[in-house]
Amino acid sequence: MTVTSKLNVKFELDNGATAYRIGPIVLDTDETSEHDFSSMQPEDGKFAFYTSRVKTVNPVTIDNLRTHGPQLSKAAALLLPDVQLDVIAYNCTSGTIAMGYEEVERQINKGRKNVPVVTPITAAIAAFNILAIKSISLLTPCIENVLLQQIRKRL
Repeated sequence: MTVTSKLNVKFELDNGATAYRIGPIVLDTDETSEHDFSSMQPEDGKFAFYTSRVKTVNPVTIDNLRTHGPQLSKAAALLLPDVQLDVIAYNCTSGTIAMGYEEVERQINKGRKNVPVVTPITAAIAAFNILAIKSISLLTPCIENVLLQQIRKRL
């Protein structure tokens, strides 16, 4: 015969293990982002990363990158649905360039309202402005035709 007894344990919720929750949305082919985010963790360990993914269609073209758009809402909605995130990071520079930041933000906010959205290119531009950087050298994994098409549109 099994005997069970009820335990009363005093506890206090700590609002989770971290102070800040970041939701990266990465490509399904991405093998490095989780590691990269973890390696940027400050010593105090106050950041936690909860990743979602989007399907990438090959070859990499402007049109194929734009297929991420409708997937971003679903990917954002899957990031800890009942927990407030501090920021969602769409981790695709080429996809951001292909769709435009406003569309990326709109799609993500369809899945998660009122969460700030950042991308590698918007973060870099913000840093350039804060640091008053006027010129840069660029080393990128972006496909040349994707990058050149967007540069030409802005000239």
